[in-house]
Amino acid sequence: MIDHDARVVLGQVAVDGKTSEMHRFAPLLDGLELREVVVTADALHTQRAHVDYLAARGAHWVLTVKGNQPNLRLQLSGMPWRAVEVGHRSAERGHGRREIRTLKVITIAAGILFPHAAQAI
Repeated sequence: MIDHDARVVLGQVAVDGKTSEMHRFAPLLDGLELREVVVTADALHTQRAHVDYLAARGAHWVLTVKGNQPNLRLQLSGMPWRAVEVGHRSAERGHGRREIRTLKVITIAAGILFPHAAQAI
C-alpha cells in the first residue's frame, strides 16, 4: 500500500501460498484511519465485501472493473456513455503508437447491482 501524494509505502502484508491478496485487503487497511481517504485498488479488489468494508470505515474508493465482475461490467457498459461529455482528453506517443485517452464520468442511479456505487469513470 502506498500514499500517492507522499510517494511512500504505508504498509504491506505477506501472502502465503494458501491464500491470495484478496483475503489480505482488510488486514492491510485495518491499522489506518480511512475516513475521507480515497483508496485505489486493482480489479481483484472490486468485491462487494471490500466496498462494504470501505464504506463502513468512511473511505472513498476508485476500483477497476474487468472480467472478474462480468455482471457489473455489463451493467456499466449499458449506461448512456455516448451522451456523457468528455471530461478530459490526452494524446501521447509511445511504444511505437499514438494513444488517445478520454475520461468520462457518469453518476450511477439506482439499478446497478453493486453496493455503494455512485459514479463510473
